[in-house]
Amino acid sequence: MDRLYLIRHGLTQYNIEKRYCGASDVPLTEEEKERLKSFCRSLPSDAKLITSGMRRCNETAEALFGNVRYRTDARFREIDFGIFEGHTYEELLSVNEYRDWCGTDGRSAPPNGESAAEFEKRVDGGIHELLCSDGSFVLVTHGGVIAHIMHRLFPDERKSRYQWQPEHGEGYLVCGSSYSALNL
Repeated sequence: MDRLYLIRHGLTQYNIEKRYCGASDVPLTEEEKERLKSFCRSLPSDAKLITSGMRRCNETAEALFGNVRYRTDARFREIDFGIFEGHTYEELLSVNEYRDWCGTDGRSAPPNGESAAEFEKRVDGGIHELLCSDGSFVLVTHGGVIAHIMHRLFPDERKSRYQWQPEHGEGYLVCGSSYSALNL
């Protein structure tokens, strides 16, 4: 791999309302689509565009790069929060399963959801394939996915996953053993 651009999808209504949004296939807000279109840019000529396949990622790629072909890879989807999907922290405070899940620092699987270990294994498989491939890639994905990838690629930084999570529509450019922030 020559270069890897990691871009977090744009803002959704669930993000604004601070709802758990992993497997929920929600769209960008109309305002966010317009904001991202104002940054319309050309895809690097040698780069292949990939999204997680979730609507919010596809819409982000289309807003930023226009009518460019891309492929989807479900390994880069956000973690599945199971029965917590679509709910806020405040809505879940009285739910025993939620309190139990929080007590594991989110490492266990929420009911009908995905454990952190399952999520990490899935993402690791996808990123390993990209790192072993020729060329450059633009990956439009989710905050948790980007945070995990950066945490995995740059462990010496000693940042938590939360510190690696970029703002919506932003991300990182990874070149070999170095990286830089991507800001719109």
